Amino acid sequence: MMRPFSVGVLAVCVLLPVQVGRIVLSPWLTMPAKPYGDGIEYEAIAFSLVESGEFRVDTSNVRWRQPYEQHPDVYAELLSRPTYNRLSTGRPPLVPAFIALIYLIVGRNQLGFAAVHIAFAVMIAVAQALSVAMVVWYGQRSSRSAAEIAPPMSCAVAVAAAVTLLLAGAHRTISDYATDFLTEPAALFLTQVFVLCGIETSRRSNAFYFSHADVEVRQPGAALAVRWLVPGIVAGLMILARSIFFVWLPGIALMVALAERRHRLRAVWAVAGLVCGAGCVCAPWWVRNCVVSKSFMPLGTQGAIALLGGYNDVARESGGEWQFAAELQLREEMSQRPAFRSASEEQREVMLARAAQQRVSRWIGKNWDELPAMFVRRVITHWNPYDAKTLGWRLLIVLGAIEVMRHGQGFRVWLLGLPVVSTLVVAGLYSVGGRFLVPCHGVLYVLAGLGGLFMARTALRLSHRRLVQA
Repeated sequence: MMRPFSVGVLAVCVLLPVQVGRIVLSPWLTMPAKPYGDGIEYEAIAFSLVESGEFRVDTSNVRWRQPYEQHPDVYAELLSRPTYNRLSTGRPPLVPAFIALIYLIVGRNQLGFAAVHIAFAVMIAVAQALSVAMVVWYGQRSSRSAAEIAPPMSCAVAVAAAVTLLLAGAHRTISDYATDFLTEPAALFLTQVFVLCGIETSRRSNAFYFSHADVEVRQPGAALAVRWLVPGIVAGLMILARSIFFVWLPGIALMVALAERRHRLRAVWAVAGLVCGAGCVCAPWWVRNCVVSKSFMPLGTQGAIALLGGYNDVARESGGEWQFAAELQLREEMSQRPAFRSASEEQREVMLARAAQQRVSRWIGKNWDELPAMFVRRVITHWNPYDAKTLGWRLLIVLGAIEVMRHGQGFRVWLLGLPVVSTLVVAGLYSVGGRFLVPCHGVLYVLAGLGGLFMARTALRLSHRRLVQA
């Protein structure tokens, strides 16, 4: 019988050369951040951490600009932008700190840039391998009788694992995120670890409940909350990797409550443990942001400013897709105000965030009747593309969801809940071409693999019935 750990190790051995090989062959291997997107600021913060120990973005620093100036044809637009120097509250700290660690070990040079890209590729490969292992784990746990663990059903699980491995290895889009200095690889990896921790914690918790029911009902508190601290810590790391995960937290808490739904008090304690774990991890960063901004902005300024990109006239015409033009317009308007020009760089961001919040509130008030249509179009964008290449994958995901609904007790909440939470968050905020679905791709690999399991088991059962009838 296959063991999930052994299969996971084997999957790493297969996927690691695939992911690293793609990065090694990429022209971006020894390059710094791409000249567009958020990677520039993450890389600049990492540089500042090495130079001064501060979470700062200083695009005027000569040493920071040097690698970019070596490729003037690629970074011409970046090098021509107005420079700025401010303590950063808008970008979460985990990925810049990770990049800075690599710089300290290897150096900020071509070798260091390559090491960052390869490290991101390793994260992707390990997350995908966890998906393969989880399919095998599910196949064993969902077997309803000894007969289903017999060789024929073991073959079905092997088919499911192979399908997951093939889909993960063939998914080139996810590999592209390792060519930049973005948070997607870390978000994918941490999300998959969180799902694994959530399933295992709820499984152990419920097993203890059924074997010690009387004790657990009388004393449900501290022991249960402590069990959920580890998933909470992972959830906190997710937030420190991508701030948008904070908006996921209520949905995640609901998932935990559903996993412990057999007793209301148990659910309360489980959620308390999760929230405490996440809060303890994030609290130092949140306090620091409030001190730097001199305002109650624990998540920093970026969220409020970015939200304006999803709630404006251009975004409405684009179906809720995020648009940078609204932020540029607001910055231009604010730059005409004397108070804004005389403020520090950090306070300017605070002023922008507050102005963005007001503008978003006014826009929603005037266009509230158009919001449902925007929500629907965002969801459609969130799950794109819709072409022949992805049709088979999506069909397997649907079949996997059916399989989990039928036989996936213990897995159901986690494998179906996270894609739902992700979709609801995007509907309420904004979409960015499906980029916000990336953290859930590990779960989608699992569902697709379980779609393969569903088909293999169905085929085996039909064959068995025909043999019996014959």
